[in-house]
Amino acid sequence: MILITAKAMLLEISPLDILRSDRWRSLLMTTYSLSLSFLEAVPLQALGDNRRDVTILADIEGYRASLSETGASNAGVGYDVIPIAVVGSGVFHPKITLLASHEGELRALVGSGNLTMGGWGFNAEVAEYLNPETDPEAFTDLADFLLSLGETLGQGRLRSDPSALPPLQKFADLCLAAGDRKSGGPTRVLHSVNRALAPQVVEMARELGGARSLTVLSPYFGGPKAVVDLARDLGCKTVNVFVPPKVPFWFDFDLAKTLGLAAQPVTSPLFSGEKLLHAKAFDIECAKGRLTITGSANATVNGLGLGSVEVVVARVSDGAPWLGWSRAGYPKGLVGEGGQEPHHTASPCLIARLDGGAVNGRILDVPAPEGSWNASLYAPGRFEAIGAVELAADGRFMIERRRVDAVVSSLQLVLARGEETVRGWLVMTDIIAAVRERGAIAEAMARAAGGAENPRDNDIIAGFFTKHPEAFLAGDLPIASGSNSASADKEEASHLVPAGELGLGDALKPENDRAASGAGQSAFQKLIARFRQRITEAPRRGQGHGHENDAGDGGDDGSGESVWSNADLLAGAIGSFMRKIDESPDGPTKRENILSVLDFILYGADNVEEPEQFLKTYLPVWRNLARRAGPARTGLDTLDRCYAVATVAPGLREPKKSAEIHKALEIWFRGGLTKDHCDLLEKPPTGHRESQLAAEVRAMDWKLAVTGILAAPTSWQRTRALIAALDGEGSMPDLSGVAKPEEIAAFGRICRGIRRRETVFVRRDWRHCPSCNMKLAAVEAGRLRKGGIASCQGLKCTAIIVDIQPEET
Repeated sequence: MILITAKAMLLEISPLDILRSDRWRSLLMTTYSLSLSFLEAVPLQALGDNRRDVTILADIEGYRASLSETGASNAGVGYDVIPIAVVGSGVFHPKITLLASHEGELRALVGSGNLTMGGWGFNAEVAEYLNPETDPEAFTDLADFLLSLGETLGQGRLRSDPSALPPLQKFADLCLAAGDRKSGGPTRVLHSVNRALAPQVVEMARELGGARSLTVLSPYFGGPKAVVDLARDLGCKTVNVFVPPKVPFWFDFDLAKTLGLAAQPVTSPLFSGEKLLHAKAFDIECAKGRLTITGSANATVNGLGLGSVEVVVARVSDGAPWLGWSRAGYPKGLVGEGGQEPHHTASPCLIARLDGGAVNGRILDVPAPEGSWNASLYAPGRFEAIGAVELAADGRFMIERRRVDAVVSSLQLVLARGEETVRGWLVMTDIIAAVRERGAIAEAMARAAGGAENPRDNDIIAGFFTKHPEAFLAGDLPIASGSNSASADKEEASHLVPAGELGLGDALKPENDRAASGAGQSAFQKLIARFRQRITEAPRRGQGHGHENDAGDGGDDGSGESVWSNADLLAGAIGSFMRKIDESPDGPTKRENILSVLDFILYGADNVEEPEQFLKTYLPVWRNLARRAGPARTGLDTLDRCYAVATVAPGLREPKKSAEIHKALEIWFRGGLTKDHCDLLEKPPTGHRESQLAAEVRAMDWKLAVTGILAAPTSWQRTRALIAALDGEGSMPDLSGVAKPEEIAAFGRICRGIRRRETVFVRRDWRHCPSCNMKLAAVEAGRLRKGGIASCQGLKCTAIIVDIQPEET
């Protein structure tokens, strides 16, 4: 149960209802305890695909606990998680949720519940729902909290890595802009980053004419001292303490009495259930109104003093207390349900951020960290040593990118020295930036680029490329790209960077240094380039079998959906690529894009239920696309080779198709095959691309098949021999079955010098006679295409037409 107050109303609703209430784009949450598996399964799922920017600030204790979770799969990739340590006995204890929408709306929840299952429903909690229209000053106060937090980190009692906190400034700016709205009630937000809470509460009570009574609701007390001191500072003699059915620790009424405070037990029907109390509230009746304080602060010395960092909401209202207090009996005993009162413990951890050229980080809560440590990467089923790393006296370190091989899923960096072991999430800032730019599509792309794709990711990627084919293709083509502002996404001109700009996988190699290329590229564009590199270079799992195996091992989380990607969605993307390429000018970029489409087709075949049918459908379509581009203008390139392999492979075991395949190769190379062409063809398929085009073929079988294909005569070879014979340079070839008797007779008369040679013409196009330019009869045009010989049937034309040169139309 979470009681949420908004203005003067009290609502029993779930924070999930608020997360689902709008298209929230950005999310900033602070917490003491932390469950990342809960975060991923519940709040992030409630936000849906609208979210792009998620940042979690957690106390070092909660952060350290999250490292043992096996259910977290997206930490450091889909969202940022940052630990904060408080020097002394206090903790980082605020529980804030800040939400910003695509349309610029801003809302806040400030309460008592941690980012855990207990904080979001199992416990009895309380939270304040803040709207800039009604609570403008509260947002100005929230901005002050965020700015104060950023200024204090690394300078005094708070420790983290200031470079890890850019979202603080952005949300502070949003809160300041929201606070400029002057309408609204007297609601404030108080924090204890640089000043204790108790004096701030006392000042507000004095502005209301002074306190008359104080009622305290808290799960922890740490003894009665904090309540005694607050009552004294308020000048309040009437003090009540809430006693619920279930609470971690009871208030010690007897000890308080010895300190001069005669507190009375009270209860409330709002918290009469069996849920464990975790809510915190201070209800202060004043001469000129009622001051209600709710939020993260317990009635402890650390909570109300300058020990812990707390955030509470202070509302001024008139009338009866909203919690509805009534007298209760004194509790028996002081044990309660037990639990751990928030306090600083030795919880060492590290911050690690893979940013461009290196992993930069810092160890927290380790005395004398200076010296050499052994570094390694850890994920379930993976442990990879990196080597020695030198730490500075303040715990900072740097690991060169060439020493790190990261993947696009939750990964931890581990540092060890003797018996000491410290770990932390490795945050991949380039991927986080891409997610902030494009949201769910970037998360799917990141997983696919790292080889951890799943059917839903492939469907998302295919749907995106269907709408934005230019994003996948190389060249100076526009790409729809998001921005960090609340405005709608805009079209931007972009040139995709060479693959390897992201800090993941083999893109971490030193030759892919960020300084060498990619200046001015957005993080999402770099991610697409990495995806292209992945599907070009990564070995295939085997046609269509990858997800079947994954599903058997529990690797697919499709929630009962098919373990295969949607072939229709993949086909939509392929069609969009082809249309876009057809519109582009000839040149190296077009050839590169044709190869990229082939890679996408092979990638699709590796992820659909019927891969052979998929390839049978789309490889011929791809060959038609490639044929329109033709061979390389100089030399022979990868596209020549791939087209040749894709043409030869279907007829490897069908000798009857040898002549047909030979002719198709002549069409591609625009003429008879040279020795260079033959040498290119005789090499057996190599690499994952060619191996999938010609699956399961031995080198000897390949060479024998190619030799047979090249030995099979084609119509162009025959007609070229015919022209040579007519020119007196050879014997007449066998024309039976392709030439009419009268045509064969005419050729014979030319060879004997009886008929003029000029009556035989070489084809210029497929429709018109090159002699009289009249349109050929349909039957003759068909003969010309099929056999390479036809006759013009014009009234005054006796031309015989011979096709000797392959030409694509």
